[in-house]
Amino acid sequence: MSGISLTNTKSVTNQSFKWNKILLEFFFSKNQAGESWSPVTPSGDENYYNNDTYIEGWSYKGIGVGNPLIGTRYGIREELPDDPYDYFINNRVVALHFGFEGSVKNWDFSIKTSYSLNYGTFGTSEEGHSLGEIHYPPMYGIFPETKQFSSYFEANKLFKNHLKFGFTGAFDIGDLYYNSYGLLLKVSKSF
Repeated sequence: MSGISLTNTKSVTNQSFKWNKILLEFFFSKNQAGESWSPVTPSGDENYYNNDTYIEGWSYKGIGVGNPLIGTRYGIREELPDDPYDYFINNRVVALHFGFEGSVKNWDFSIKTSYSLNYGTFGTSEEGHSLGEIHYPPMYGIFPETKQFSSYFEANKLFKNHLKFGFTGAFDIGDLYYNSYGLLLKVSKSF
C-alpha cells in the first residue's frame, strides 16, 4: 500500500468552505509470489490471509483483520468461483482509495471512496496455486476481473445548546458484493 495524506494546518474563521484532510492511497496485492514471472520460493504463492493452520485464516469472528478489501466467501456474490480450501476467496486486489474531510457553512463532512479490481486467489486464477516449482491448475473455475465501487459520506452540524444533527450514507455498487445502500439520520445532545 502506498499513499499520501495532506492536513490543512491553517485555522481560518468565517470561511464558508474549509478542507481539513485529503487522503489518496493505492493498494496492490495481486502478485503474492505466484505469477509465472515471480521468483520461485519453496513455499509457493503466499495466498494472503489464508492459512493452513487456521481454518478461517487471519480473521476474527469471521471478518478479516487489517484490510477490508480482502474478502471472505461471506458477502461476495455466490456466482464467483472459489477454492473451498480458501476462507478468503478474494485476496488479489488492485484498489484506489480517496478520503476527504472538510466543512461547508458549519457542516463538518467526510467522504471515503474506494474503487477496486478484484482477481480472487491464485487457486481461482489461470496460474493456479503453487508449491515450490509445482503449479496446481485451478479446479474450481477462473475468477474474472471484478470491479467494485464503495462510498461513504457523513455530515454533522452543531446547533445551539450542544444539539447535533447529522446523517451518514453508504453504498456498494459492482460485481463483487451484492449492491447495497444505507442511510442513517442522527440527532444527539451533549451535556
